Amino acid sequence: MEPVAEVPAGERGRRAGQRGRYGIDGGFAGLAVFGVIEAGLAGTAAWAVRHRRPAVAALAGVGGAVMAGSAASYLYSTGPGKRAIWAQLLDELGLRGDEHVLDVGCGRGAVLMLAARRPARRPGGGSGRMAPPRPERQQPRRR
Repeated sequence: MEPVAEVPAGERGRRAGQRGRYGIDGGFAGLAVFGVIEAGLAGTAAWAVRHRRPAVAALAGVGGAVMAGSAASYLYSTGPGKRAIWAQLLDELGLRGDEHVLDVGCGRGAVLMLAARRPARRPGGGSGRMAPPRPERQQPRRR
């Protein structure tokens, strides 16, 4: 088995400001479910208003508000909320910036990309991006 080739930060081919686009968990199927339920509740509320059923209209309105809140929570927790938790966990690890990180079962690699973008802690107090691997620690590739 060959070791994974290391790619120094300058050779990763990223443009300045480029970010990974990881989408939302479950794709857009989850949003479609929320949309169908919201449409059903809106139709129920409209029917209830037309037929003078204020209790049903109020119940459908509350249900719609709850579903809208659930959809907003879903979007936040599958995107920025998840990245915020990962960033907090990476902070707690106390990475120095010269480590080799292996993210097993990483899916699309979002956590690994956050780890790679962590500022390196340098002895002189300066900081920067993750330090490139030291030549004395690199091993030649086996063929």
